Amino acid sequence: MSIANETPSAPDPYDLVFAPIDAEMIEWLALPPGARVLDAGCGPGTMLAQFAAAVGPAGHVAGL
Repeated sequence: MSIANETPSAPDPYDLVFAPIDAEMIEWLALPPGARVLDAGCGPGTMLAQFAAAVGPAGHVAGL
């Protein structure tokens, strides 16, 4: 896994509110290995590492 340009900053309080459902969302999305993910409006990027782990090294994750 590599994250281009910069790593995510510390989560803000809003992101912490949703932290308990992050794993459920990743499971619900059922991202296959090698998938491409665009996290539009990702804020500080707290989900990017979880998306990257889900899609594996053959996948691609971008956050805007």
